[in-house]
Formats: sequence, C-alpha cells, structure tokens
Amino acid sequence: MGLWSRLKSYVIPAGGPARTMMQGVGRNTDPPTRGTQEFLETYEATPWVRAVAGKVAAEVGQTQWTLSRRDRDEPVADHIMLRALRAPNPMMSGSALIRVTQLSLDLVGDSFWLMSRNALGAPVQFWPIPAHWIAETPTATEPTFRVAWQSWHARIPQSEMVWIHDPMPSNPYMRGSGIVRALADEVETDEFAAKHSKNLFFNRAMPDFVVMDEGAGDEELKAHERNWRMKLQGFWKAMSPFFVNRELKFWQPQQMNLENLTLVPLRQFERDVQLQCWGMPPEQLGITESSNRATAEVSNYIFESRLIQPRRRFLADQLTVCLAAQYDERLVFGFVDTTPADKEYHLSIAKTMPHLNTVDGWRALLLGQPPLPEGKGEVYVMSLANYATPDLADAEARPNNPTGAGRPPKEDDEDGEGKAPLRSVFNG
Repeated sequence: MGLWSRLKSYVIPAGGPARTMMQGVGRNTDPPTRGTQEFLETYEATPWVRAVAGKVAAEVGQTQWTLSRRDRDEPVADHIMLRALRAPNPMMSGSALIRVTQLSLDLVGDSFWLMSRNALGAPVQFWPIPAHWIAETPTATEPTFRVAWQSWHARIPQSEMVWIHDPMPSNPYMRGSGIVRALADEVETDEFAAKHSKNLFFNRAMPDFVVMDEGAGDEELKAHERNWRMKLQGFWKAMSPFFVNRELKFWQPQQMNLENLTLVPLRQFERDVQLQCWGMPPEQLGITESSNRATAEVSNYIFESRLIQPRRRFLADQLTVCLAAQYDERLVFGFVDTTPADKEYHLSIAKTMPHLNTVDGWRALLLGQPPLPEGKGEVYVMSLANYATPDLADAEARPNNPTGAGRPPKEDDEDGEGKAPLRSVFNG
C-alpha cells in the first residue's frame, strides 16, 4: 500500500452508500430489549441455566490470557493491560470480570465495561455494567451511552465504554441476542412445572375428601368436624370405626401426582432441549443415564473444544479490537489453549504404525507414566521380533528373520559369532 493510500485511509472519512446507511441506522437510540433483566435473572432462579451457564462462565473465567505484537513472534510477558485484567477493579478479580462478562454474553448477548484511565490516558480499571442499565447506545448524532440505574443517570462517552457484542442476524447494528432468549419457552415451562410440583405438597387448597350432611346447620357441621377429628385424627386411631345415625355422602377429588401428570418426562425433555441448545455434553453435569466410560472421557474434549474455546476466541477478538488498540495498535490478544487431547483418536492413529512411537511415548499415552530414567525409553519398539532400537534406520540392530536375533553377520565373523544379542523391551 502506497503512502497516498495510507493517508487517504486515515484522513479522508468513509463515504458513499455505507456512510449514508450507517447515519440512518444510528438515528434512533437502542433501548434494552424487553425482558433483558429477566433473562439475566434466570441465572439466579432457574437450575439448568445456572448449571450450564455457570459451568461455561467459570471455565472461561479461568482463561490465561496472552498478549503479542503483530511485528514480533515472541509474546509480551508484562503489559499494563494484562495487569489491569488480572485486577480490573477493587471489588473483583480478573476471573470474576471475565465470568460475569461471559454470563452476560450467553444470557442476553451484550456485555459492557466502563473504563477508568490513569494520568497518561491508559485504561487501568474495568467495571462491568449490567446490560439493562444501558438505556441508550451510541448513535451518529449522540456518540454516548446513557446509563440509568435507580436514581443514577449519566451520559458515558463512547470512547470510555467497551461494548462486547454478539450481534443478532436480524439486525446486527442493534442489541445482541443470547441463548436464553431462544430458550425462553423451555425455561419457563420447566420453571412452571417445578412450581406445580411444589404446590402438590401444599395440596393445592384441595381436601382429600368432602363429607356432606344435607340439612345440617353451621353449628351442627362444626360439631361433626370436632367429633370426626377427635375420634379419627392421629396415628393411633387409624382403622377405628365411626358410627353415625344419618346418611352421609362423601366426595373424593381425582388424585393428582407427578406420574399421571407426566411432569417427570416433561422436565427431562425440557432439560435435554436446553443442553442441546447450549451444546453441553450431559456427562459434564453428572447426567449419566446413557453414558459409558468412552463418552465420559470424550466429553471433556467436546466441552473444551466446542463450548469453551470458541468463546475464548470470540473474547480475544473483541478485546483486540475494542481494547488492545487503545494501548498499541500492534497488540493482539490471545489465550493459552487448554483443550485436552483426544486420547481415543491418538491411540487409534498410533496403533496403525506403532513403531513410530517410542517406549516413553507409549508409557505416556497408555499409562500416563513419566519417561524412563537416563533416556532408556527413547527407543522404538519394532514389530519384527519386537526388538528395540534408538535409530529406525539402524540395519545392524535388525534381526535376520522374525525368530532370529542380533545384527546380520559381518564378513570377519566366524560361524555367526559376534552377533549382538537381541535387545527386547519384554525380556530385558
């Protein structure tokens, strides 16, 4: 790119239809989506949202962030931004900040950080702002965030707020959309089913049976009730007879329980829908109804690779664009990948060519044991008579036939004397 092209990209503002469209989009402020506060509160009130979102956010919160420069290969070991992220404000740690941020992204699709700068203008503190506190987002004519919470109202300049945004495809220029919005009906259905189950223990204000005495007055009915309770109520009065001198009618309502209401299958179905929408392996939450040892082990790989790593990459990209550029435009945000190896996959590959793995490699892959001392495990186990060699191209250590041993005889050997003994990892 030439010098004139660079100058044009920095000095001359963008124009054309794109600029006209963005001015039109930004004319109206964007208030919080209806139900934003309620979606955030589902984390506190709904068990499966708490279980899934909490586990994902806790894992993302433990991320070890890294920083590097585009013009250098080595990472930046110490930087003011990394120190600020480790201790973002006096009230929370760095892991708590990332955890709250990820929860907000998953629940409603938006997360906001209010920055505090030092004397040189570098951000040194970050304060998370709940999404429903943001009453208005910036526009072309009003580049500020309007924050409203109880009696506090303020206009925050756009430059002092970090907006981490998961855009929705129906309108990517407005508020984000979280997973809980898509699961709103399932979450409410499960919650109502739980409340209905709870009400069964309070009998729903419905008696077990009704005794009817036609023509009896209020005082006579009260006497019947006192007499009934006195003679029949209590553990030791069970199976006792009760004598009356008139005809009484009994009415018993239909007995309702969790089984005939199918609440248990319903709640299991709603639970499965929520887990499938998140992509959460059920083994991670202790659900082992249809699991075995293989699925339990691979669930860690699925959880890290399909749930945690994409969220870490999204946060790293957002922080690179929204935050790192305020320190140095050459900075790139990254993280330490903690995705476990797929043991079943690596084992199946190793079985196809076992001689390419060393003894130490097999010990680590199969047994999880450390290498042998003094480099004794840095040998390859060959399939031909199971001999060991530190060099795959060493022809002298190769047996003559599948049942033989030692190197091929040399010209100065007499009757095969001097052949090296077979070095086997099985018989020493």
